[in-house]
Amino acid sequence: MNSACSTSFYYCRTTSVNENHYRYYQYYANSQVAVLVWVVLMLSADAIEHSKVLWFSFGALQLLLFFASHDALKKNDEKLCKILGTTNLGAKHD
Repeated sequence: MNSACSTSFYYCRTTSVNENHYRYYQYYANSQVAVLVWVVLMLSADAIEHSKVLWFSFGALQLLLFFASHDALKKNDEKLCKILGTTNLGAKHD
């Protein structure tokens, strides 16, 4: 395989991984921050009531978004390692 084909192959594969996993990581992580900011603003404006259900729901949603973003980033790194033929990209996600 010549250099141009090889470069194109890796570019296509890494772009595919980026679209399939890294974008989901960005979505989940940004959603987590947006929910946090929304709750802080609503509580500071006394627009919502302080209740156990609210805090439980907020905590559960934050955990769900955290683990979803962590999983998407981990899958992204695993796929890129397979494509690039390396064992570690330099980041620890475990």
